[in-house]
Amino acid sequence: MSKNSFQYSCCFFIIIMISLSSAAICQNNDVTYGKNRIQYRSFNWRFYSTPHFEVYYYDGGQKIAKHTADFIEEEYNRITDIMGYAPYIKTKIFIYSSNIDLNQSNVGLKEATFDIGGQTNFLKTHVEIAFEGSISDFEKDLVYKVSKLFIDDMLFGGLISEVFQSTYLFTVPEWFVSGIAAYIAYGWDAEMDDFVRNFLKDNSAEKIKKLSGREATLAGQSIWNFTSEKYGRINISNILNLTRIIRNEEKSIQNTLGIPYKAFLSEYRFFYLNSAIEQETMQPVKKNQISKPWKKELRYKSSFSPNGEWMAYSINDKGKFQVKIKNLISGKEKKLYKGGINRLDEKFYQNIPVMDWGDSATFGFVTHERGINLLKLYNPYTKEWQTRDLRKFDQVNQMDIYPNGKTAVLSANINGQSDLYLVSTGRPNVRRLTNDVFDDVYPAFIPDTKKIVFSSNRSVDSLSSNLGYDKISENYNLFEYDIDETKDFLNRITNDFGINKSIKIVDSTSYYYLSEKSGIFNLYKLNTDKKVVDQLTSFSTSIKSYDILPDQDKFSFVIDKENGQSLFYYPDFQQTESKFLPSTLRKQVQLSRKLSETQKKQSLQPSSEPLNTVPFPENDSIASEELNLKDSADVEGKLNADDFNFESSAFNQRPKESSLLKNLNKLRRKSSLNGPYEYKPTFTADNVVVSFQIDPLIGFAPYTEYQMNDIMENNKFFGGFMISARDFKSGRIFGEYQHLSRLFDYSVRFERKVLNFSDFQSGLVEQTYALNTLSFGISYPFTTTSRISFKPHFLLKEFTETSGNILNPGNTPAKSPIQNDFMFGGKLEYVYDNSEPIGLNIRQGLRAKASLETYINASEGNQSFSKLYVDVRNYQKLFREITFATRFYGGGFFGNNAPYYMLGGVSNWIGQKVNEAEGNETTAAQNPLALTTTESPIDNTNILFHEFVTGLRGFRLNEFSGRNTILLSNELRIPIFRVLSNEAISSSFLRNFQIIGFYDIGTAWLGGTPWDRNNSINKQEIDGGDGVFKAVIRNYKNPWLSSTGMGIRTTLFGYFVRLDYAYPIEDYILEDPNFQLSIGYDF
Repeated sequence: MSKNSFQYSCCFFIIIMISLSSAAICQNNDVTYGKNRIQYRSFNWRFYSTPHFEVYYYDGGQKIAKHTADFIEEEYNRITDIMGYAPYIKTKIFIYSSNIDLNQSNVGLKEATFDIGGQTNFLKTHVEIAFEGSISDFEKDLVYKVSKLFIDDMLFGGLISEVFQSTYLFTVPEWFVSGIAAYIAYGWDAEMDDFVRNFLKDNSAEKIKKLSGREATLAGQSIWNFTSEKYGRINISNILNLTRIIRNEEKSIQNTLGIPYKAFLSEYRFFYLNSAIEQETMQPVKKNQISKPWKKELRYKSSFSPNGEWMAYSINDKGKFQVKIKNLISGKEKKLYKGGINRLDEKFYQNIPVMDWGDSATFGFVTHERGINLLKLYNPYTKEWQTRDLRKFDQVNQMDIYPNGKTAVLSANINGQSDLYLVSTGRPNVRRLTNDVFDDVYPAFIPDTKKIVFSSNRSVDSLSSNLGYDKISENYNLFEYDIDETKDFLNRITNDFGINKSIKIVDSTSYYYLSEKSGIFNLYKLNTDKKVVDQLTSFSTSIKSYDILPDQDKFSFVIDKENGQSLFYYPDFQQTESKFLPSTLRKQVQLSRKLSETQKKQSLQPSSEPLNTVPFPENDSIASEELNLKDSADVEGKLNADDFNFESSAFNQRPKESSLLKNLNKLRRKSSLNGPYEYKPTFTADNVVVSFQIDPLIGFAPYTEYQMNDIMENNKFFGGFMISARDFKSGRIFGEYQHLSRLFDYSVRFERKVLNFSDFQSGLVEQTYALNTLSFGISYPFTTTSRISFKPHFLLKEFTETSGNILNPGNTPAKSPIQNDFMFGGKLEYVYDNSEPIGLNIRQGLRAKASLETYINASEGNQSFSKLYVDVRNYQKLFREITFATRFYGGGFFGNNAPYYMLGGVSNWIGQKVNEAEGNETTAAQNPLALTTTESPIDNTNILFHEFVTGLRGFRLNEFSGRNTILLSNELRIPIFRVLSNEAISSSFLRNFQIIGFYDIGTAWLGGTPWDRNNSINKQEIDGGDGVFKAVIRNYKNPWLSSTGMGIRTTLFGYFVRLDYAYPIEDYILEDPNFQLSIGYDF
């Protein structure tokens, strides 16, 4: 649908809704929030099947899907061997060609919407993963996701009884679960090594229990790595399986390893700190920090203009980013652009945006809009913009713009393969430079030449496209590509053991790059004339990204620091002195094992071959062994990344499969690969609720809700019912289907609600009200956090009275005891939600909703009405998980037959108190709960539409009533034990225990405003009933009800329980306090 046609459609719907209505404001009790995914394309899924996996892909992804199937099937044995557990069913893997496509997936989109307790979420049996520019990273990330799925299944899943038991009785620290998956996938890598060394310097090992998110994962990875290095991998599976049985990770470690848990943590701390680099290292200068130190979990990049006048930098907040440009002379900065998609989970786009300068008047960055990659060019002097369409590419990884600003070289992905491309910035010209399975990343032009230097994990210098994935190396080295001359072979520049990346080239002789030669990524400079490598920085934490202008001494860099990244800018960076950093223990272990492997290969070669053969292809390029490296000095007792000639190994090599067994397993895997097959949606249970509700009209009612969806969560089914335990007649049943695979989301829902009212003693009242509703919905997402929806609905309203006097043949009722009314109308609503849950009953962010609903009586126009309401909820973080929550609600009904709001009390109130209608209250204006028989001409069927507005503590339900209402609730939520404790809290009761301070204020009225002398609060009409006496009493009461007090919240037997101690305030009088016990979350 085009933009214009969409606008016309919206206007058409709005006009219809306004024309069908008369005016109103009201609360919808079933308030639904949540985020959106925006689908810009359709995915035609197919899959390959192996003995343990199903690997799904769409158009263009067949090659990487086949490799993934072979790879993960090979890894399956290693993963299950380390864990000592294998899942019962096949795991499904969905591969996306880019993070842009992945963020169109609905998987994990919806939060559970049930808010009373008794909920069980079923574990997923599939993973989603995007290829983001590196096949090596892709494989590791895949192993992490699969391992995480397996460990969740091992500890929390399996049989349905285990799911229910684990939901309520079993908790382990976050580091325990995510850490083992990270260890299996990444082993002892640089990021983990950096984190644990710096964390343990300033913290005790016990504080690891308090970590969350990425920090908890890295800490857990380091603990499991230590366990493997110190006690052997076999003990990992022993610990995991014992934890599964006794459900206590500390006792499992203690009993498996035979040492007290505290002693284990002491050994763990000593292992990493004893191996820490003792030499003095560089420390970032705080005064040079550009990023705000108090802002956490952000990612940065920076880039200088060639003349040094401008510095552009980006801030990535979980996928949503800003690009800013700063004038380094005046100090002024400007926000150029913002975009991206914010996601709390690990699926957010970490690499966006990609940016670089051509000349000083051309700044370029790559972003995406509506699923398409775009190159945006900006001139900081003229403020002019240009946009270049890059839809040919699934994703752009890095970019370097030639100094004239007219040409750029990209590292980009097409169909799960990362290659180099030459593109024109002004014309739709693209030239492919490489086409093979290797990762070709971080390209950089050599100024005044037609040569490009880039980093690659290729083990050979050949450009042949027929090489397989088995030729991919674990090392990333620098290669040179001549645009005019290179045909079949590349010129290899470095030949190091490790990773070299992030290349910046100032002139034809000076190449700057990041390398982990010592185990920590620092800045190096290669002088190609002198064949010398100088180390320019010696930070103890790896540099993530950087930019440098050596002729102007400008240097900016990003490092990990304090639960996030920090950006620094040095205006006077000196390169005069070459630095040296000894190898970390991690690097020593890697080199030692590499040496053992090399010596083993050499021992199997013919005796005529030299023993010191380097395990890399011979070529004419500059290898690191040929350079006179200034940082290659050996240190006693240390292993050096530039010297492979060792006499012995400090660490034993990991045992590997024999060649015969390895080849046999490959043959078996190849024969067991079947497909491809067409994807057919299969539905599974997502979650189920078995609980109860306490409804003011229905009473205590057992409640069940069930949700199921297909694997991709494009099709969802909801269903549920509740039935009153009072009479087994009142209740509710509903079913809903949602289709979410397109840009527009569609839904259909049927609901039947029944209210039965009986007076068994007198037999005067026996009434049944029923409302059948069929609604259809269409929703358009503006962004991932906002959407507009239109839902036409059709209703059948039923009324039946079987009171004793009605059944008496001698009575003639004023109205028929059996009435049916057909109604129709619609609902137009706007929803905004950028909030995120951080715990039970604790969120952070903003939620808002506005809705207009219309109900038209098909036979009697004077029975129609409408309603309008606004509901805004803000959750402000104060300290840690301490949150100040505010809710504003304003609503009202309008129309000839408008229902009423009933203000006061709390939802799901145990022992609830309701302001019932008294004998002299016979109309809804006097009390909406007043019910009369059909002998009276008063219509009571609006009881189906009256709404309770809860959240005003200390008062009865229906304390005030009217067709308009306003409510403001404020809560200070303090999860006291989580705030004070530095350890993981295994007790669900204590972990979710919260102290609440609150203040509520609200009113409901009929006519005018809350302060109007003629509204229902300040005006009371008395009718003597004899047609003679009538009186009007004006009382000038304070129209606002308010309350203040404290409360506690926690989980008890699987339910979230609320206990409030409230002081109600009415007409300026502080009344006696009272307790209110209820079930379910607050707002």
